[in-house]
Amino acid sequence: MTNRILLGILLLSTSACRQEPPAQATSPTIVAAKPTGSPTTAIHDFLTWYEQHQTQLNSLPVVPAALDEDTTNVYAVDFRAVEDYLRLLNSSRGISSTYLQAQRHYFQQCQDSLRAYPQTDGLVEGLDYDRFLYTQAGDEQTRLVLRSKPASVVIRADTAQVIYRWREDQLSEGPNLAFSLAVEQGRWLIKAIRRHE
Repeated sequence: MTNRILLGILLLSTSACRQEPPAQATSPTIVAAKPTGSPTTAIHDFLTWYEQHQTQLNSLPVVPAALDEDTTNVYAVDFRAVEDYLRLLNSSRGISSTYLQAQRHYFQQCQDSLRAYPQTDGLVEGLDYDRFLYTQAGDEQTRLVLRSKPASVVIRADTAQVIYRWREDQLSEGPNLAFSLAVEQGRWLIKAIRRHE
């Protein structure tokens, strides 16, 4: 009797080991959609928009006292105008929230500098050049980039870097540029624009 019980237990445990494990539910692999356009197209689209809105952006009174002839008014950044600037910039649909946040931070740094070193006349230190192309001649430089081909385009999965280098015969008024882009919501967006050596 004891042997039968042991044999029964042994048979039950052996058959349990032979059963196939229950099928595990597998989650479907999500494949990210390929972004529309290319990084260079995204840059071209943004700069085309910028060329059309450059005057409007630059005329926003982010430092109202700089537009006033009264040299007794101390310069200060008007952050309501900065938000208008950022909203207009965002309407380009070519830049990322990271870029907008970096711009907001830059205006805060300018305000901190104006507090530390009060200014009542002249151009506003740090805001006296084209913020995108790092030059005094923003309109000419915008046109130059629009008609130029990049020297280098490196794409890695959902990020890209596009570099523009100027030859001597191009008579560039600005530095070489590096555009960093990332895919967000299925589109290439500019995350940063930097001077490039």
